[in-house]
Amino acid sequence: MKQSKTFEWNFNLDEAKGQGFVLVIGKNSDGTRGICYAILDPIKNVWVEGEEPFRPVSEFGFEVKAWVHDSELAIEI
Repeated sequence: MKQSKTFEWNFNLDEAKGQGFVLVIGKNSDGTRGICYAILDPIKNVWVEGEEPFRPVSEFGFEVKAWVHDSELAIEI
């Protein structure tokens, strides 16, 4: 069985502050697109990856462009 879900990406990155871990989409240093979980560090104002040790996603050549709460991806079954 396959199901699909439509949601809207939030391009206002300031609104991600205090939202916890969110699903982000962005651009890799080689020009491809990527997706991962990240959190916006409110003190350093940088996106960090979702696994410890928390390192800025920019270290991996990833630039966050938009985010969405993963709860918006939930499908009722």
